[in-house]
Amino acid sequence: NTENECSAKVKKFTDFGKGILIIYGPNGTGKTRTACCAINHRIAQHVQPGDFISCGNEVCPMIRSSRSFKAERSEYDTLKYYYTTPFLVIDEVGKGDDSVIAKMFVPNVLAARYNNQLPTLMTTNLTKDELMEFLGKDIEDRLAEVGSEAVLMGKNYRRGN
Repeated sequence: NTENECSAKVKKFTDFGKGILIIYGPNGTGKTRTACCAINHRIAQHVQPGDFISCGNEVCPMIRSSRSFKAERSEYDTLKYYYTTPFLVIDEVGKGDDSVIAKMFVPNVLAARYNNQLPTLMTTNLTKDELMEFLGKDIEDRLAEVGSEAVLMGKNYRRGN
């Protein structure tokens, strides 16, 4: 997809989307920026804004800390929040310092959001095959039913290439 095609697809999904939209692409092509724009667009349109979580640096520490006896929220309460928030962006799927936790978190959240019919936007540097291996067969089947995708290719904006 071109940047304009991807942006149009994301805007339409942000306004009316159901299911799961996955934005694929290499580093620096604007996936996270596009995902942030989606949440900001919902806020500007006075639609329930939802939330943004990064697998790259938030999921694993959040789950680990929720397992502490001193945690403010239990692991279940933490997961339940992401199961039910009206619109969710899961950024950097396939990254993180603990693939066991991430491989538990992302498929569980996607399955619950599928059951709750809530829109979810994901970004990843993984290829489609790598992502399906990461998520597992159950989620792959759900994505076949309710998933769509956009691809951001091109220059790395961080490097100016």
